Amino acid sequence: MTVKDVLRWRLPLLLAVTLGQCLTVKALEKDSFMKMSKLETPVRNIKWIGLSDQIVFALTVTNHLWRSEDGGISWVDQTATDKLLKVMDETRIGNLSPVSGVADILFSWDAPEKIFFRGFGNFHWITSDFGRMYERVLGPIGQTGMVTWRQHPTETEWLLVIAVRWSCWGASGPPCGNDLFVTKDFGRTWTNLTDAAQDRILTFVDFDWGWSKVGPHPPGYTKETIIASVYQNTADVRNHLAGRGSNGWDPFTDFVRSDDLFRTHRTVVRCGAQFEVANGLLFLAVAAHCRQTGQAEPPPNNGVNLFTSSDYGATFTESCFPDSLGEQGYSVVEANNDTVFVNAAYSQQGRTGLYGNLYSSDARFTLYGLSLKDNHRTASAAVDFMRVQGLPGTYVVNQVDSGNGGRLPPGAPHKGDSSAPNLVTKISFNGGSSWSLLTPPNEDSSGVPIVCPGCTLHLHGASSWQGSGNMPGFAFVYSHPSAPGVLMGTGNVGQYLYQNGEVNTYVSGDAGRTWIEVARGAHIYEYGDYGGIIVMTKHYLNGPTNEVMYSLDEGISWEVSQFADSPMDVFNIRVEPDNAALKFLIQGKDSSTGEGLVVAVDLNKVTSYRFCKPDDYEFWTPTLGGQCLLGQILRIHRQKPLVKCWNGEAYVRQPTSSSPCACSVADYQCDFGTVRDDRFIIETDRGVYPKCVKIPGVDPGQCPSVAAGGYRFSETHQRLNPGDPCTDPPFESGKFVNGGPIPTSTSSEGGGSSWPAPASRRGGFPGWATVIVVVLSVALVGGGTLTIMIQQGRIPDRWLEHIPFIQRLRYVNMRSNFQSLADDFGFDFEDADEARPA
Repeated sequence: MTVKDVLRWRLPLLLAVTLGQCLTVKALEKDSFMKMSKLETPVRNIKWIGLSDQIVFALTVTNHLWRSEDGGISWVDQTATDKLLKVMDETRIGNLSPVSGVADILFSWDAPEKIFFRGFGNFHWITSDFGRMYERVLGPIGQTGMVTWRQHPTETEWLLVIAVRWSCWGASGPPCGNDLFVTKDFGRTWTNLTDAAQDRILTFVDFDWGWSKVGPHPPGYTKETIIASVYQNTADVRNHLAGRGSNGWDPFTDFVRSDDLFRTHRTVVRCGAQFEVANGLLFLAVAAHCRQTGQAEPPPNNGVNLFTSSDYGATFTESCFPDSLGEQGYSVVEANNDTVFVNAAYSQQGRTGLYGNLYSSDARFTLYGLSLKDNHRTASAAVDFMRVQGLPGTYVVNQVDSGNGGRLPPGAPHKGDSSAPNLVTKISFNGGSSWSLLTPPNEDSSGVPIVCPGCTLHLHGASSWQGSGNMPGFAFVYSHPSAPGVLMGTGNVGQYLYQNGEVNTYVSGDAGRTWIEVARGAHIYEYGDYGGIIVMTKHYLNGPTNEVMYSLDEGISWEVSQFADSPMDVFNIRVEPDNAALKFLIQGKDSSTGEGLVVAVDLNKVTSYRFCKPDDYEFWTPTLGGQCLLGQILRIHRQKPLVKCWNGEAYVRQPTSSSPCACSVADYQCDFGTVRDDRFIIETDRGVYPKCVKIPGVDPGQCPSVAAGGYRFSETHQRLNPGDPCTDPPFESGKFVNGGPIPTSTSSEGGGSSWPAPASRRGGFPGWATVIVVVLSVALVGGGTLTIMIQQGRIPDRWLEHIPFIQRLRYVNMRSNFQSLADDFGFDFEDADEARPA
């Protein structure tokens, strides 16, 4: 699609346009609206604190803490000033090691002036005045082995932290167990919850607060409610150390709940292992073959099942998947009020690497149907699945091309890793029911026609951004609610992604239906002014630069300014969390010295444009080829095409309105246990669609909710897309009856449980991870000298506290420490408890 086509489609009354991208070089002094600051090393994370967006903290790769009081224009190294240096300059206490900088920043939007700066060593620092003054606090019993922190959703100074058991430090032998600590005064004092449990819990594996800011709260829950997976008794620890049942997921942990900081607790789900909360849903991994009470060793199986709770662990339903593909991991890549998407990783004979089938749930998050085969994922669980923000049911994915075993054909031109999979990019406008290739532009950014018969557009995903070491890779598909319908991405036109090593930059103004190339080479980009402006600069993988570009018409025309005399390597562009400001921070490093550089670009000082007037806006309706979007007609308030004006801080987007459409075949997906078969086509007055046929070897009756009569399949084996409000359906949809899914869990007091062990069925979940929200990995144990010693009865009792550690890796910095996905690059299905207030 050419620029002329874009303008003709979006502005029918326009009489004349200019082909190619309009590029204007602004004759502005650099100092008039840009300022460069030097830091000792590149920035790895930036956080805006408070609602004014003036207080900004930056963490560098050498763990220095920098602070700005003017939105990032000027910076002061806090680790080199008397205010923080005096409280950081601590001598050794006992066998504790000295400090080594700041690891992370914790704060609550309810009280942003109170900030907790987590150290890498024994000491941490707090402030109650946005960092004007600091106070040193000691970690729980001087711990240096802290793994994960959790701040309470409503009580600002309450923190939970898991730490390697103190008695293990300096001891030889097996890996140590974990204690869980709580503080109610921001780290000044700590309570060991393992001690509070009085031998009813031997070690903690995973944990979180069971309280929510939004509510409602289940009966019995309090602000002190904690949910956790734990080892509860010596027998379970001995079995675990012996490697019994550990050929995959450990059946000796339990999911428990305490409403009084573990003075008492109850077992909710036996064999419940790791879990995570996303958008009010709790996902729990449960060993597929769970031990019965008193059973020493469960049947051998390396599977794990996924359980879901919508009431913070009070009750659970078991999720059902149709396939058994030798899965090696599960990733929850999307969780919203209507549906959940799960990427189930598996390996296949004759193919190298990991692949993931993409499954989407019904509206009750219980029955999963196959949405897409071979959704690309990496060994570190980065999945190429991107939600288009602000629009329902619209997603972009990368799929591994099944031809030639997912690899490039012999002799095919390819730059980079020759073992990389052959990827194609697809988009869905109907909640993953169907997928299509991206329509490529007809000309490049210079107006030269693109001649590539049969080619489509392919864009980099989250896996590309991981890069290597501390360096980020190519920017991936980006959208934001503040810029409805606008997408940007880096990629190429061809038969597959990264063909011939080509990477260019593209923009879509209609939610991915059509695209234009806006720049040759890889760039990094960001939105501001409530979606009214795009700021872009050359990415370091495309070479150093000293120019920044910005567009007020969704990439049709650009203005360019220099921000430095000498080029720098640019890693990222950041803006405050709401993408409402006109002040951007470009972060990178000096190409020659390696010094960190932050360039503040304040476009408020550009006076070339006026503020928008009421008639500069329209109600835009996203469509798919004239059809409705996920069963409805949306009217979204945004600027008219080609209108160049500032929205300004006072701008308030008018509410989006919607009206339902008559149902069509696009509003349906194949139900649990079935898949579309293109060999069998059904014609109706609402459209043509492939028949949904049963997957061989899959018995839907093995799913508990189906077996109990809680679900009724339709004759066509289809169900309405979750969240689709269309009316006048052409055929019946599968649905739950008699109150919905059958809860599979009950609670019991103390360390016991009346919850039955889950039945063996299907392939299970061997390995489970929630990408973006969290990555969960299991450290397998068993075998070796230790196992022999246990079997022979020679293991010392004191070793029972050295329980193998199950590692938990937060994935909030998937952009290789240069960008928080949840902050500003399109992955924002964070809990409401963590979200910035409107």
